[in-house]
Amino acid sequence: MTTQHITTKNRTRLIAPLLALMVLLAGVGLPAAPVGATAWDPHVALTGRATCSPFITSQVTWMWVSASNGEQGWATLSGSPTNTRGYRFDLYRVGTGGTTVTVTWGCSGAVQTNTTFGVNRPAVGVYSTRNLCPTWRPGPCWI
Repeated sequence: MTTQHITTKNRTRLIAPLLALMVLLAGVGLPAAPVGATAWDPHVALTGRATCSPFITSQVTWMWVSASNGEQGWATLSGSPTNTRGYRFDLYRVGTGGTTVTVTWGCSGAVQTNTTFGVNRPAVGVYSTRNLCPTWRPGPCWI
């Protein structure tokens, strides 16, 4: 009776940590993503901030987005017209290899600039953030 009790007790001591380890490892590799946010979703919400120049009083007034996959249109600008504004443009056909996007934005005073960059599907969620500074502006884009 004592031998059987010790054996059962030892089995419990051995199995409990193994079960705990299995439970821990079961969650490894699963993304902590909200429902509907998948790497195979072709929808990408391009967001960020755009600026005209910190050196002149020019306001971001419009933005046009054109993607190499054929999608194009006006971006939604947030806030009142200021030197730096937030923007959003939804792409719905971003392939697994990504797409190239050209963003052109206008500033008051007839100043216009553009930039081209690649956009890929996010691993989690749908948001891809890119802050935009004029290409003629020297130095890094700190906005």
